[in-house]
Amino acid sequence: MRKSVKLAWETSVIKEIKSKFPQFELQPKNAGMLKFVRKVRPSLWCILSFRWLDNESFDVFCGWSTKKQLPFSKYGCPRNKLSDFTRDSVMTWTLDYVPRDGLSYWTFWKVPDEALDDPELFFQLDREHYEKDITYDEAMELVSQSIESAINEINDYCIPYLEKRIAFDF
Repeated sequence: MRKSVKLAWETSVIKEIKSKFPQFELQPKNAGMLKFVRKVRPSLWCILSFRWLDNESFDVFCGWSTKKQLPFSKYGCPRNKLSDFTRDSVMTWTLDYVPRDGLSYWTFWKVPDEALDDPELFFQLDREHYEKDITYDEAMELVSQSIESAINEINDYCIPYLEKRIAFDF
């Protein structure tokens, strides 16, 4: 793990959430996660949580709680249960809200096509990528596309879901 990449990721995520979703407040770090909470009312919190993964990638969780606490011990929720708003809480990967296939996380390094079927080339390129020292500005450039993709997914799928949950009580 390159410290410049993790710092660029944290800085960029915080900046993007503050810009796009100002109603979500950054919470104190816990277990290395960046957690943002929108306290709709005392009995309903909406949550976005970004988790750094050691291979210079990250995943994002979205959910809500009626218990005045973050429901992080309850990761994962079957898609067919997401609209059960009578539950105490829901916390799951953003992928569960999105009609797409693929990974539940975003990575910063895209494997070149020519390395997909060539293990030796893949190993060489992978090692070169992760061992290369980069500046903070280079790290910001490296993380920007993946963070933008995650923010767009949150905006297009997670925020509308949370708005439905907020409206449920009214």
